[in-house]
Amino acid sequence: LYLRLVDLFSLDLSVVFYDTTLVSYEGEGAEGLMEWSRQKSYDFLLGLALTRDGIPFAHEVMPGNTADSTTLKAWVENIRARFGIKRCIICADRGIVTWENLGFLEEEKIPYLVGMPLRKFKEVKEGVLSTGGRYREVADNLLVKETEVGGVRYLICFNPKEAERRKAEREELIQRLEEEIQSLRPGKEGHTKRVCSLLSHRVWGKYLREQKSGELVIDRGAVREEARYDGKFVLRTSDRELEAEDLALAYKELVRIEHSFRSIKSFVEIAPVYHWVGRRVRAHVFVCVLAHLLERLLERELKRERAGSELSVARALEALGEVQAVDVLLQGRGYRLATRPPEEAREVF
Repeated sequence: LYLRLVDLFSLDLSVVFYDTTLVSYEGEGAEGLMEWSRQKSYDFLLGLALTRDGIPFAHEVMPGNTADSTTLKAWVENIRARFGIKRCIICADRGIVTWENLGFLEEEKIPYLVGMPLRKFKEVKEGVLSTGGRYREVADNLLVKETEVGGVRYLICFNPKEAERRKAEREELIQRLEEEIQSLRPGKEGHTKRVCSLLSHRVWGKYLREQKSGELVIDRGAVREEARYDGKFVLRTSDRELEAEDLALAYKELVRIEHSFRSIKSFVEIAPVYHWVGRRVRAHVFVCVLAHLLERLLERELKRERAGSELSVARALEALGEVQAVDVLLQGRGYRLATRPPEEAREVF
């Protein structure tokens, strides 16, 4: 199937996108399936590979308790062995990134373009994000500058609109926190409990500091630190040939895989899965991914035949489904007529 796709549709494998998602299935468990469980629910992990233009060409079904970051090495080795892909840039988001994965890609000399966690790695937090210089605009709401740390190429990408949104959200949150602090009165019943609740809050706690007197104040240093990340994402790449602009735009296309997961779950309706036997679950997933492949190919043809049209495959099929055949008996003779098709259905033809 892969070879036919490459031949028929001239697939662009210069960049390959990879990501994973959890899919649930029904039941309280069955013998031989306990390895699929995660946190007392029954899930499996679906790994999906897309070409640069969003065509799925490989997938993998894994136990639901598999960590995303542990799947990359086996997946890369798998597609290289199965499809004989000599060279392509592996593009993955920051949820996949670990030093072990980066070391594997470097050691095997596999080209890569990955998003880096901003706060997790000291090299990024203190080195990359401290880089000076001007950004270059490469697209709407996308500015890029590049740097090199430890002999590794990094791209710092900045979205001004996203930065403004994050800043506004934080300012609103700080204002609410200040009002909450003002409402606290020493000696008031429940005061200690409220203070502890604020300090341990998942979002609010990082902006608060407790003084020796027990009084809460806004930690302005934490506010400034958080502002460093507004609208930014950092990319790490082994590629030395492509321009920073091309790499940044390629990474932005990783959103295609999120669209694919959304389509597989909502339009194709992969879940809930009612199979319990592993081979049947895998067969079900294969059929669903195949359906998504057909959706993407139909979408590609619609765009090619109807340039500028925003008609989706889902809406096209829905519109075609509205066309009905009606049997009419007129003066003793039978006729079969079609109802008037909606505008979207006429676009298909």
